[in-house]
Amino acid sequence: MGASRREEHGEVERFHMARSVAGRRLMWTSVYRVGDVLVDSGCSAGRAAFVPWLRERPVRAVLATHEHEDHIGNHAVLPRDAERWAPRLACEFLERGHPRFPLYRRIVWGYHEAAPGARVVGDKVDAGGRSFRVVRTNGHSADHVAYLDERENALFGGDAYMGKFKAARLAEDVITEIASLRRMAELDPAALFPAHGRVLPRPRARLVETAEHFEDLWRRAWRLRDAGADARAIRRELFPREPALTYLSGGEFSCANMVTNLLRTRPA
Repeated sequence: MGASRREEHGEVERFHMARSVAGRRLMWTSVYRVGDVLVDSGCSAGRAAFVPWLRERPVRAVLATHEHEDHIGNHAVLPRDAERWAPRLACEFLERGHPRFPLYRRIVWGYHEAAPGARVVGDKVDAGGRSFRVVRTNGHSADHVAYLDERENALFGGDAYMGKFKAARLAEDVITEIASLRRMAELDPAALFPAHGRVLPRPRARLVETAEHFEDLWRRAWRLRDAGADARAIRRELFPREPALTYLSGGEFSCANMVTNLLRTRPA
């Protein structure tokens, strides 16, 4: 079963969706509608609620932030005449359908069917009577992007900002994420609309603080490495406990992977 809720943030409407098991929401993910433009389509596990919500006011354009299944999971049920824009890797995933994902991801978010027709974004997208600057925010995904609505100075960040997380995937690049956080801070948006977590008004200070947090972890990891500690000892020093997510994800998300990420590149 699916669960959903909605929020109004001025001209922006946020729609949350999640799979519900025994009355418990597994993990909320959000999409946003601003005017006639939709940012991301969410997870197929929330489709039963997403479709009637979208029918209330059909959109003219859809912007995808990246290729993960909780962001393009409902592209197959979007209005046929809606323009679709996405970074290159997401376009490739939409063209061929979902690859094999770990079981827990299929349980939590579902999968996405093939939904060809998306165009690769450039530096700017004019859609639904609005102009969006495309902001390169890779790290969480190889070609993740955020969209700045230039009329409202509103930044739709996808997963480029997820707070001070501890468990990471080997597939992401935490050091590159730091640069993306600083890039978003430089824009000084009026509000940041993330896919997970609270909407942040005037987020510049929070983005800088989060970048500095990961930079500090990065430096500490290398100081420990240079003192002779191995990756396991560094993990125990920086993150005494693995979170529940590590076990739920079969180790795909873990503090051990975070340490591996931090040790890929030496700080300047």
